[in-house]
Amino acid sequence: SRSDHGQALLADLRTGTAERRELTLADGSRLSLNAGSAVNLDFSPGQRLLYLHQGSLVIQVTADATRPLVVRTAQGDARALGTRFLVRQEAQQSLALVLEHAVELRVTRPGVPALRLAQGQAARFDGERITREAPDGAASFAAAWSRGMFEALDTPLGEVVDALRHYRRGLIRVAPEAARLRAAGAFPLDDVDAALTALAETMPIQVHRHAANWLVR
Repeated sequence: SRSDHGQALLADLRTGTAERRELTLADGSRLSLNAGSAVNLDFSPGQRLLYLHQGSLVIQVTADATRPLVVRTAQGDARALGTRFLVRQEAQQSLALVLEHAVELRVTRPGVPALRLAQGQAARFDGERITREAPDGAASFAAAWSRGMFEALDTPLGEVVDALRHYRRGLIRVAPEAARLRAAGAFPLDDVDAALTALAETMPIQVHRHAANWLVR
């Protein structure tokens, strides 16, 4: 139960395969969860804490001067400064993208200065350091799933496939050589077969399908 997977299974809010969820929290904030996400809530008189165990969320924060809202991951905290923003838990790091206003990032290592991100800015943090993402880079499209799309901009094909896995039951494998190829375009999350067909038509790859719910590259 203390493992990452166990914590995700026991989380207050969870989404399954191909499931996006939108809800209003007790304070009036609007929360959107991507497929395969898990969040615990801890609202007290002194703060509003959301612990993101896995997946990705977008939150539109309701202002409350006495209770700051913080999204926590395994690598650090993203504190809202009256804002709408995204946080994504990745394998060894987290990503934050500010969609409105500003966010303050802090990592778990003591003594590392906080970093303030303004609207349109993104950064990754790994517990030791915070690294800004390039303006208008691939991270700027990280919230496209809330519109049912995955938008790639010179993105490794392996990352595209990782996003599609959350929306397709069964198994999707990608060869290491193919995973390193760079993809660009907008792909529908709610029709993974169409997304894979589009990738096969525009990239030097082959997609092989085996049975109704198994896809193997």
